[in-house]
Amino acid sequence: MSLNNKLTLASKAYSEDIAQRAVISNIPFVGSTIDNIFISKWSNFYTERLEIFQKCVTEQFEQIEEQNVDFAFLESETFFDLVINLIEKSVKTRHKEKVVLFSKLLKHQCIKTRNSSYEAEDFTFIINDLTPREIVIIRSIQETLEEIQLQKSESDKPEEISDFISVEKLSNKVSYSDGEIHFSLTKLANLGLLNEYYAGNVFGMTGGGEFKTTDSYQELLNIFNA
Repeated sequence: MSLNNKLTLASKAYSEDIAQRAVISNIPFVGSTIDNIFISKWSNFYTERLEIFQKCVTEQFEQIEEQNVDFAFLESETFFDLVINLIEKSVKTRHKEKVVLFSKLLKHQCIKTRNSSYEAEDFTFIINDLTPREIVIIRSIQETLEEIQLQKSESDKPEEISDFISVEKLSNKVSYSDGEIHFSLTKLANLGLLNEYYAGNVFGMTGGGEFKTTDSYQELLNIFNA
């Protein structure tokens, strides 16, 4: 039997499961829309991961006051496409940390106070490409930057304190090797979250290994903290 036929049969089973549909429908603000999506795309094989997604989204939307919800956005095709995309990504990962971030992204997009020039699809792609190690390193980068700002505020010569991110500054914060940290920093730079700066021979691009965050990193951090 083809995957399409399996999904069709699973979708039929879900549509006839009144109790399960009631649970989905009770998700604040977005439950009915997600219910409609599940009817057309459901698989018993993905049940556990879908339940994790449902739980994460419920937890996130229970934190929102109704007056802060952008109901016009909930009625848009953009919202529909985003939910489908996030469900598809969630059932393809075994890492709950990423599903939590997907649910935070959905919440971030559904509130009136969001202020971003980025598309939700930009960060769906970025989050999907992150490993749990990179999620830890992103949080460690922020912790390091906060420490640097504190050091500058307490120093008589703040201009002499480097605000670059490096393997050395992160190595005592995470349980990864220097090679793993550098690999992840380079990957985050390739995703547009960091800029790498080079020292020494500019023409040969030697040195390197020092990074600064970008605007897209700050926007991702807003999603992390949503």
